[in-house]
Amino acid sequence: MPGAYDVHVHIQPWSQLKPDVSAAMRRGKEDHWERLIALMDDPAALLEVLDASGIWRVGLVNYPSPDLM
Repeated sequence: MPGAYDVHVHIQPWSQLKPDVSAAMRRGKEDHWERLIALMDDPAALLEVLDASGIWRVGLVNYPSPDLM
């Protein structure tokens, strides 16, 4: 059986966010912060999660909005 496709994966590097936005994104995720950053910074780490989840292909979405985020 073929794997799933996920065509809407946000992958904006949080290191590019404004400090206030970054703090809001981090809130409630402190226990997993290092892993989340690794998924954004290391394609191999993201592929590992996708493979383990049976996701064959993804459509990566970046949300460049420097005036807001």
